[in-house]
Amino acid sequence: MTNKDAKKLKRVELLELLIEQTEENERLAAQNAQLEQKLAQRVIDLEQAGSIAEAAVKLSGVFTQAQDAADRYLESIAARQQQAEQLLAQAKEQSQLLLQQTSEECAQRLKRAQAECEEMERQTRVECDRLLAQARQQTQPEPVPVAEEPAAPQGMLGRLRNRR
Repeated sequence: MTNKDAKKLKRVELLELLIEQTEENERLAAQNAQLEQKLAQRVIDLEQAGSIAEAAVKLSGVFTQAQDAADRYLESIAARQQQAEQLLAQAKEQSQLLLQQTSEECAQRLKRAQAECEEMERQTRVECDRLLAQARQQTQPEPVPVAEEPAAPQGMLGRLRNRR
């Protein structure tokens, strides 16, 4: 709008224009403040990005060391596991050998025990046969002379016989 156009306007219209311009000015000032705030934030972000990049480089070294330590730890665990597997294999071999030796020893002991039992059984049969022969010999009645009368029994058994 030019000065001539402004001179032609009435006072109310001029006031309305002034109000509109003031509102426009306030709106633009607020927008300007927001943009300045965003710009300041970007400057801070850029400064922090530099700090973050430096921190990342520093942390990268820490992460590298941590990864190396973790790798060494896993290698030591793998070595220990291999040792454990070797010990287990040795233990299995020893147990198999011990089991075989024990089985052989048990078989030998069983054979000896069976031989001893057979010998004891043979000796027992011989002894039983001897005792049986002796018992038969002792139980055969002695020939009683016919002319003689048997003597009176003694003791309680004899008294019982006499009562009959």
